[in-house]
Amino acid sequence: VICVIILAIALPLQTIMLPLIAKELFGLKSYNHIVGILVSVAYAGFAVGIPLMNAVYDMFGSYIPGFAVACVLMLVATVIFQFVINGSNKYKKGETV
Repeated sequence: VICVIILAIALPLQTIMLPLIAKELFGLKSYNHIVGILVSVAYAGFAVGIPLMNAVYDMFGSYIPGFAVACVLMLVATVIFQFVINGSNKYKKGETV
């Protein structure tokens, strides 16, 4: 039940947040191009991530090391994303980055 609730919250983020982020950071001029890149990268990650996670299970007999690495990568991506958002906001205000 908990997994279903988490999935119900997380899955729409992929389809809703990517276009919103692209519009906010890059504007409408290059919107189609940026959204295409973001969606392609997301699906490439799905295509590569699942076999990698299965390889981790085959090597270690558990998914825990794979999920630990995924958590660290998500934290790093979150920190980098915050820098990108702050830089974008400063750029929009005319400040130097």
